[in-house]
Amino acid sequence: MYICFSLIVIASVVVIAGQQNKIDSFESRHSFGIVYPGEVLTHSFKLTNNYKKKLKLVDIKSSCGCTIISIGKKTLLPGESTLLKMEFNTREYMGSREVHVFLTGKIRNKKKLIYNFILDATIEKVVEFSRESHYLNLGEFELQYAPKNKTFFITRGSHPLEWDSMKCKPFEDNIKCTVSKVGPDKWKLNIQLNNENELGTIFNDLEFSFWKNGKKCDYKLIKPVMAKIIGPIISSPRSLLVGVVATNESVTKIINLKSRGAAIDKPFEILSVDCSDSEWVKADIIEMDSKPAVKVVFSPKEEYGAKFGEIIVTVKVDPVKVYKLRIDYLVRVISRENL
Repeated sequence: MYICFSLIVIASVVVIAGQQNKIDSFESRHSFGIVYPGEVLTHSFKLTNNYKKKLKLVDIKSSCGCTIISIGKKTLLPGESTLLKMEFNTREYMGSREVHVFLTGKIRNKKKLIYNFILDATIEKVVEFSRESHYLNLGEFELQYAPKNKTFFITRGSHPLEWDSMKCKPFEDNIKCTVSKVGPDKWKLNIQLNNENELGTIFNDLEFSFWKNGKKCDYKLIKPVMAKIIGPIISSPRSLLVGVVATNESVTKIINLKSRGAAIDKPFEILSVDCSDSEWVKADIIEMDSKPAVKVVFSPKEEYGAKFGEIIVTVKVDPVKVYKLRIDYLVRVISRENL
């Protein structure tokens, strides 16, 4: 007897039976076809326990950090169902890609069940940028010497979307952007920094909209922008690479601050600390070696994959200067129920 599962969207199911009381393996795939870069592709698989015994889902793993996974229930009585939701963020990938999620279940700790859920897509660019990478990288520089303008060139990509013009706008006001046509299928993107008090790793997103004969197309491209700005206050570490954290566990990291340059002998005060995801990341002001510091606690919930975000520390240097120091973090969230 096998566990059978149906899909929200019909997909082929391949069942490979192992020996009794050992391993049963199941595979299911959903194809998205040609998609835009940067799309977050979402699909849900329905899993039903058709065994006569209770099914416990004990481990879940993804083939890459581009996938966020959530599951409704981890213990299924006979006849019960749950949904496994997969989100595939295509922003760092091009061409034909597929991602796998491996789900392990057990029946009375005897029979082991392996599920392989697969999403596949072909990602084709609408536009291509000079100095192509995931981010439009503005570079690293001292605050007082930050360049006022950075230029990138844009050409038409291979995606079949029909368009003849584009527009650009930033999500936040720390930069400005303009885009202009400079030749057949070639545009110039000009980025202006509008920053006086932000330090650390600065992120923003540019939204590109595409137009055909004056009518806006359905597709929009979100392109991240990054700059590293060094000023009178720096953090150690400059980025938090937290590593692997299991759900229902907590990991604590300490961010130390120090003054430098012209402010090296000046006292400073942490006014506030904010987190980009306050539901499962908590930050508090503490004191380390008689200096202000920040304690960050990561406590992920029932969602798996790579998590990005930032800690924003507002610091006052002498009576008048206030800076916002941004420290980015990366966490890989896993399930550890089988350990």
